[in-house]
Amino acid sequence: MQKQTALVIGAGIGGIATAARLAKNGYDVTVLEKESTPGGRCNQIVCDGHRFDIGPTLFLMPEIWEETFAALGERMSDHLDLKRIDPTYKVHFEDGLQLELTSNLGDMQVQLDKVDKTAFTGFLNYIAEGGKHYKMSVEKFVGRNFYNIFQYFSPGNLPLLFQLKALRKHYANVSKYFTDERLKAAFTFQNMYLGLSPYDAPATYSLLQYTELAEGVWYPMGGMYAAIEALVKIAERLGVKFIYNAPVKKMKEERAALRPKEVSKGGKITSIITEDGREFTADIFVGNADLPYIYKELLPTNK
Repeated sequence: MQKQTALVIGAGIGGIATAARLAKNGYDVTVLEKESTPGGRCNQIVCDGHRFDIGPTLFLMPEIWEETFAALGERMSDHLDLKRIDPTYKVHFEDGLQLELTSNLGDMQVQLDKVDKTAFTGFLNYIAEGGKHYKMSVEKFVGRNFYNIFQYFSPGNLPLLFQLKALRKHYANVSKYFTDERLKAAFTFQNMYLGLSPYDAPATYSLLQYTELAEGVWYPMGGMYAAIEALVKIAERLGVKFIYNAPVKKMKEERAALRPKEVSKGGKITSIITEDGREFTADIFVGNADLPYIYKELLPTNK
């Protein structure tokens, strides 16, 4: 029996993992990548014997990575040597105060006591709330697919707006736990990872501090790119074919005949055309490029 085929656009982390999962489930998979190497935003520069990570610098949520490797029949520990980074980072203030934010509770109490003897209790409560936000977000949003806006804003999800404090600003919320302005800054600046101001970001993002200070920040020996190399190796072993230097020009669509004045609602994608004119067909297509780019540049204009 002939295998079903799948074509993935983009060899970023998501594209590689998706391709490997499809291959594990019996698909004949091809990945088209516009660059000469895999990785997408998680990449590296090698120059004169030196290697530099570009893109992500923090390895977070290791349990998600563990689940990905397990789904491919592998153990992450057989492919990545992770080292915990502790203290997570040092924060320097203009007045000379230095804080080492750490996942070691005893050390954290010593750090916070330098500022405010009541701050450690506030920290424990703050991290507990962040843990609730983290687990709820992963269960209700990150780990689910939403196929239309009505599923996302379903009656069952609306109470989560309040449980996750999505309508309350993060900086205002952290003021419940800390009175010192420096501590408020130390536990909200992480919003800038996402390009958000702590004054505008929802209080939901306390999950970032929980992730870093409870789950931990890790570093794979060999750099962040070691994770890419590990996933590519597994994917290739499962039969995934990677084609590099193959930017996609457009996606061809099968269109049904339209009656007069009827507007097409879009049809099934039948093939992919690369910029050098090659055409690839498949039973299913996965776009791992930026979604706005796919809609604007790759899909047919009359959607």
